[in-house]
Amino acid sequence: RNDEYKEQHSGAKRGKLPRRSPELDKVYKSRLASCTPSQEENLLWQRCLSELEKEVSALTPGWTVRAFGSTVAGLALRGANLDVTCTRIAFEAGRGAPLAV
Repeated sequence: RNDEYKEQHSGAKRGKLPRRSPELDKVYKSRLASCTPSQEENLLWQRCLSELEKEVSALTPGWTVRAFGSTVAGLALRGANLDVTCTRIAFEAGRGAPLAV
């Protein structure tokens, strides 16, 4: 068994890739699907950000809300949080002192 493993994986050192297994591909895709955020979760993040933007602009004119982190980068897993920050619009345009909450 150990010799079989060495034979399959030693080719990678010589520039050859190990053989792919269709069964293993199915397992990987299934696991990935189980941890990828659902469409419903993505819509929830969008609605949450939209509502926060409305509230912040109504309460504090001149400020805006921006999302950052894994949800923006497309790397979020199912159940991930939505990272947001509030910044002054003047600072985003390159004017004024940096302020963030």
